[in-house]
Amino acid sequence: MHDGHRVWLKARVEAVRRSDSGSVVSLDVGGTRVSAVLCRDHAILCVWAPGLPVEMHVDQWEAWLRPTGDRIEAIMCKLVYD
Repeated sequence: MHDGHRVWLKARVEAVRRSDSGSVVSLDVGGTRVSAVLCRDHAILCVWAPGLPVEMHVDQWEAWLRPTGDRIEAIMCKLVYD
């Protein structure tokens, strides 16, 4: 999906690990496993749960995540490839 200048990849939340500093959200992106680290402030903006469909944008310097169809502002995250 094209959103202005961004292409959004379809993904699904597979697992969520929470801590005091934020959450690690494990994603399935077209059969590829990727984990996104969300800082505490961003982790609470949405109920991140297994099965949640999400959209992800990745460019050279940063990555963004948002629930599919949700009009909340995309959340910056750090990616970790499993």
